Amino acid sequence: MKPRLAAVFAHPDDDAYLIGGTLARHAGSVDVTIVLCTSGGNGPIWAPVATRETLAEVREREEAEWLRSIGVPDARVEFLRYVDWHLSEAPFEEVVGRVEAILRDAAPDAVVTFGADGITHHHDHVQAGRIGTEAFHRARAGSELGAFQRLYHAALRRSAMDAYYAAARGRGLPLGDSDTFLNPVGVDDDAIAVDADVTDVYDRKVQAIRAHRSQIGELDRIPLDLQPLHLAHECFVQAWPTPASDGRVMGDLFDGIAAAPVARTTQTSGGDAR
Repeated sequence: MKPRLAAVFAHPDDDAYLIGGTLARHAGSVDVTIVLCTSGGNGPIWAPVATRETLAEVREREEAEWLRSIGVPDARVEFLRYVDWHLSEAPFEEVVGRVEAILRDAAPDAVVTFGADGITHHHDHVQAGRIGTEAFHRARAGSELGAFQRLYHAALRRSAMDAYYAAARGRGLPLGDSDTFLNPVGVDDDAIAVDADVTDVYDRKVQAIRAHRSQIGELDRIPLDLQPLHLAHECFVQAWPTPASDGRVMGDLFDGIAAAPVARTTQTSGGDAR
């Protein structure tokens, strides 16, 4: 029986950076549901593949191409299509209700979303994390099927980000620091419950990220030799249940999880909420 993973993020390509290696490693052996609250239509356009009017549609297609590249073309993807950059203005109860319904149907063993830092302070990321966290708890409370065993918040190790900014400063690169809006921020290393070393699929992960052509500047702005500090390990804080106090760090999102015997309907039903 395949373990089931659901992710709740703000934009197409959030998942590529945060769980791409995990999906590549488990390609063909995990059941995946991805909820994207916006289609990123107000994001930058780094390559001549879209206009402002077509960017959201292009980014949805890029998401599909990324999934094929990473090895999970049959993943269920739900585009909620709220307005990019303005997710916090969408009715919270409405969005949570839609995400909860998807999670109930998918009955995942584990759910991943953003934590309070949104990885980069991005307000859409922060709000998607609030939505995903609340939807998880509501869906779990109404489930008697053995699913919803863990909630994870995607994170970066502070030690890795400290090394990144120190290297950038040493080279005189104008990359700012962890307090700069849209720059990555780390959490205390002791808070990390899962540290998935994805160096064995690193090249595949990075190549697949490039399927998000319209957003490729986000990757290319990071010096090539510093990219592994962001991408070679996928780290997570265990938001529920409270992790054991023995300090053990797991190497995979599914460590210690026994897939619950729950079937789900595989479909894509993201409505147009723009």
